Amino acid sequence: MTNLKKVDIWALLVPLLGLKIYAVNVEGKLPLPAMLAMLAVSLLALAKVEQQVSAKAAFQQGAMFLAYLFIFFVLLYEAGASTTTIDQLSGLITPALVLESFVTCLMTAVMEEIIFRKLLLGTLRKSMRDKVAVMVSAVIFYLCHMSVFLTIILSGIIYASLAIRFSSILLAVAIHAVYNFLGTLGVATTAFSGTIVPDLTPFQLLHGGGALAEFIFMALYFAGTISCRLTSRLRSKV
Repeated sequence: MTNLKKVDIWALLVPLLGLKIYAVNVEGKLPLPAMLAMLAVSLLALAKVEQQVSAKAAFQQGAMFLAYLFIFFVLLYEAGASTTTIDQLSGLITPALVLESFVTCLMTAVMEEIIFRKLLLGTLRKSMRDKVAVMVSAVIFYLCHMSVFLTIILSGIIYASLAIRFSSILLAVAIHAVYNFLGTLGVATTAFSGTIVPDLTPFQLLHGGGALAEFIFMALYFAGTISCRLTSRLRSKV
């Protein structure tokens, strides 16, 4: 850790960007050494920016990540997913694709959270209020993706809010990585047009389920935050 403190974060981000470009160019054919390099540099970069995170904050983020996963699996259950569904998905998605997708999605999440929530958001907060900084960073996050507007903007808002709440990007990285992972696996199944649960294709189940779980998580998080603040204010007036 002492040696890691001396490393400039850009010395890790630049290799990550290079590995990301390489992964895009050889999608589906990523060699194991490249995946190991991606995983190693990603974990080093994350360790670099999270050196000051407290054990309490790390534990709280871990608990909230489990809550996010619980929401996703509840959605799968409510959609009618079963062991048969898992068997069907395993026939569409190879283990090699799962491994490659996991590594590349984790790398992407680490890189983007460091850039947008650690560096950009941290800089914006020095010159504007937190709420404004969150919105500005979310808009910039969208402009760099130019994908589905509502999804990217809301994701940017929740990731930034979590980064401020915990002074850490661990939870944002975890949720971001899982969301991208589910989306990537969903896209890999688009050639299959049939349904694996009532009225849902594999893409809708994975990608849509991941997005809906994130939105429900965000709604519960903000509802809980507002409730706690209102309760605190009421108590202070008594």
